[in-house]
Amino acid sequence: MLKRHAEALHDLSAEEFTELGKFQSLVTRFLFEELHNQKEYISCYGEAEGFPHIHFHVFAKPADLSEELKGGKSFDLLKVSREAAVPPAEIISFCELLQNKFRQQGM
Repeated sequence: MLKRHAEALHDLSAEEFTELGKFQSLVTRFLFEELHNQKEYISCYGEAEGFPHIHFHVFAKPADLSEELKGGKSFDLLKVSREAAVPPAEIISFCELLQNKFRQQGM
């Protein structure tokens, strides 16, 4: 994981890109193992208000995702009501599961 602030991808060293690639490879594999998703989307942004650094969104695309939510339109899934959202406890549990998988890989 990057231990310093970086606002753009061109700020990363070759070694940091290598580590990023390893992380992305693992996270997409772990998501597939747990969710059996059809594809994964990874996007990188560095300009959100209050977040002037690069960050990545990794989305596990299910096979039955409706056509109007494919590709970049998948961000519309973030615009759901609190009642329709995945419960926080379920998110925490899934994150802990992924965290354990990373620990098993020495990350």
